[in-house]
Amino acid sequence: MNQSQNRTTVAFAWTVMVMVSLVPDIIFHEFRLPGSAWLFGGKILLLVGALFASFAWDFMYPLRRFLIAFLALNAAEWAIGPVSHSAGWSRHFAASFVGRMNSSQLLKLSVGLVMAGMVLSLVRSPRRAFLTVAIRGAKANPVWYLPIRRPVAYPFRAYPGFCDCDRNTCVRAAWGPPSSSALLHAVPLFPLALAWAAMNAFSEEYSYRAAIIATIRPVVGDNQALLLSSFSFGGAHFYGIPYGFLGVGIAACLGYVLGRVMLETEELFWHWFIHLVQDVVIFAFMAAGAVTPGGR
Repeated sequence: MNQSQNRTTVAFAWTVMVMVSLVPDIIFHEFRLPGSAWLFGGKILLLVGALFASFAWDFMYPLRRFLIAFLALNAAEWAIGPVSHSAGWSRHFAASFVGRMNSSQLLKLSVGLVMAGMVLSLVRSPRRAFLTVAIRGAKANPVWYLPIRRPVAYPFRAYPGFCDCDRNTCVRAAWGPPSSSALLHAVPLFPLALAWAAMNAFSEEYSYRAAIIATIRPVVGDNQALLLSSFSFGGAHFYGIPYGFLGVGIAACLGYVLGRVMLETEELFWHWFIHLVQDVVIFAFMAAGAVTPGGR
């Protein structure tokens, strides 16, 4: 692929990313534009059309795995909708906060597992799919925004990025500090909060980071893969905690750091664990009733 084709491929990858991300949904919802019911179908048509076009145009051919992964993600997220609204599922899960959280995280986990299987089938290597448990000798490389001046070996106690990520926890915790009585009332739910955080971290790490980086990295390189996955991860948190552009910015920055961890270790554990640390505080605060997603 020549330089001109490569630039075109990168531009098209970004176009697809923006169009099939949550950005159109945010625009339609926030500005109350008509036609939002057709957004999902439009995204599917765009992905299918791009996939067919990849057989005809050379600059799109390298993006085929990326397009298939995004098509699978949209299909998996669509498929859990009827399940979550079915009478049987609602009867078991919709009656309480714990039931709703169990429902949400079990369904998200199923999407993450589907994506893991799909990406593994596409790249045909557990290491390239970021599904290995640990790679010995992995090192954090110097970067300008972290106090690393020479390569430092993992585990996380030697990785300043862990502390940097933990600022995200502090910001989110400060968003809605619960009262001491609410925390005491929620103590029995803390083991569940840990389980929810573990499931959520795996699902998001795989659906919004590993699936993107694994399929696009060989085409556009590490830097563009990091930016694309950070954009996707940030946009997906517009209706999260905290709500709005603050949440997008925090999630995108966290996503960039976690993406670097993923690329440096080429395994599953460390970026999942760092994400888990962020999420366990959030879910504990949700259990205490201090914060809710979407600014509500």
